[in-house]
Parts: sequence; structure tokens; C-alpha cells
Amino acid sequence: HHQGWAYEFWNDTDATDARNPNLEPFIAAHVPWFLPTWRLLDEFVMRLDVARYLWLYVHGGVYADLDVAATREMTPWLRGVDVVLPANAEFHAEERGCWKHTRYQRATQGRCGTHVGNWWMASVAGHPLWREMLTYVAENAEAVCARKRRYGRALRHWSILELTGPYALGRV
Repeated sequence: HHQGWAYEFWNDTDATDARNPNLEPFIAAHVPWFLPTWRLLDEFVMRLDVARYLWLYVHGGVYADLDVAATREMTPWLRGVDVVLPANAEFHAEERGCWKHTRYQRATQGRCGTHVGNWWMASVAGHPLWREMLTYVAENAEAVCARKRRYGRALRHWSILELTGPYALGRV
């Protein structure tokens, strides 16, 4: 569907290419202020989430999970826009109970809010959303990871969604 587009495949085991956003040299070269936070992330999937944001921040383009396939040409939808994200579970926005055990419980009055999927994203390089997302992760990583350690595995799934996943992206 996309003649002329460059395809890049990154995974967490490709340590041979310094352009791989899953590696510390990539972070040190492009967003060195984030490196201490990267080292704090204690769940592997948190790093995978952040690698998506890092790649889009540095290079721009389209990110898609491996289980996502283009069914038609998407270039017309991307013309003239700087960032495109899928709204995820908007029906969920007014439900209550998502922010138990978090500092957002009071501010959100318990409403879950919009979750923004990070399974498909597109943007221009350097878009401020990605810097904001990385800043959000940096400002909250220590507290979220400490809370997870304190409460144990029961908060594992929540901590991923809250710090680097769709809950966090929906707030930023």
C-alpha cells in the first residue's frame, strides 16, 4: 500500500545498530536527559513503550505494532497534520475506578478518562507531544515504580498503563 515509504524494524534484541531506540546509546545520543529515567524503568514493556515515543520524537514517521496491518493507503490521512493518534476506549472516559492508588484519584474524581492507544501512532520528528510524554515519564517514574514495589505484583499492569501506556498518553 505504501510505495516509496521506508520500513524500519526494531526489536529489543537488536544490539548491532545504534539507531535502535531500545538501546542506551540511542537515548544518550538523542535525549541524554532521559537516560536516568530509562534506567529506572523496572518493567520491560515500559521500555518498549518509551522506545516508540523516542523513535517518533527523534525520527518521526508511523509506528505500528506487529499485529497491525494497513488495509489501505494512509498517506491522505497524514497530509497536513503533525500528529495522529487513535482514541482508545472513549466510552470508558466517564467510568470510575481507574485511578485508585494514584495521585490522580482526587483530580479526576475517579473518572478513567480517555485512553489513547500506542499501538499505532504517526507524527513529524520533534513533535512536542513526545517531549511532553518523555517528561511525564521522567517526572513520575520513581513514584510509580516505588508504589508498584510497595504494593507488589498487584499493581504491575496498572503501573505500566499509568506510566508509559495508554492511560499516560491519554493524559499527556
